[in-house]
Amino acid sequence: MTQAFYSGKSVLITGAASGIGALMAEKLALLGAQLFLLDRDEEGLRALCHRLKSPHPVHTAVVDLSDAEAIRVYAESLRAEGHAPTVLLHNAGIVAKGQFHEQEASGMEKVLQVNALAPILLTRHLLPAMQARQEGAIAIIASAAGLVANPGMAVYASSKWAAVGWADSLHLELKRAGSPISVTTVMPYYISTGMFEGVRSPILPILKPERVAERILKAVARRRRYLSMPLPMRLIRLCQGILPLALYDWLMGSVLGIYSSMDHFVGRSESQKSKQHAN
Repeated sequence: MTQAFYSGKSVLITGAASGIGALMAEKLALLGAQLFLLDRDEEGLRALCHRLKSPHPVHTAVVDLSDAEAIRVYAESLRAEGHAPTVLLHNAGIVAKGQFHEQEASGMEKVLQVNALAPILLTRHLLPAMQARQEGAIAIIASAAGLVANPGMAVYASSKWAAVGWADSLHLELKRAGSPISVTTVMPYYISTGMFEGVRSPILPILKPERVAERILKAVARRRRYLSMPLPMRLIRLCQGILPLALYDWLMGSVLGIYSSMDHFVGRSESQKSKQHAN
């Protein structure tokens, strides 16, 4: 089913130069998709293209997703060339290190722009063409942080809560309008891509990038509304709805260790911090 869904379709991936984005690009190339790859990391995009085994030309663009005008210009160029994608994978994401009171306003703004506003703007520019074709799929690779508040990632979590809320609302709007375009919200736990280097998770497993990329592509092809990983993440909303707050906090903090998972966070190396990566 996955190959039949993607073969010949134009697929746009943001944050494609490394991590989950690069893995999805490699898999999609083998499935016969026509790829449009975005990242700020020009060198990383070039290296990725050399690795891809695609039957179609691969289109790359260096775009700063914290820049609304750059997003508009890129989207307009796609439309002008008749290349509006059939599948839109919002994968780019960044995280700011430190406690909330320690972070600079400029860094907080960039996290919100890349993680929340960029998917909204890019979709707004490209959705009319997708609607005109009456075909398409949109996926937002959000985070379990879009469900679970966590000390040490106040701004990151707020950006992911925004992304999840937007994706839910967009899904309902399209469904009400009778549109065949699907919206899949992906909410994974920590992934071992290096973005969250130093985090500690005593109970829940750190996810393997290869497996995450594979599951995302399958979920989009099957038009699933939600994909949460690992399995316990599927129960978060139920727990939030039925447990008293004190008991819920005890479960998240003392039992699962989520509230202390960022205590030793160091993030990526200095050479990697300017890149936009998968979550």
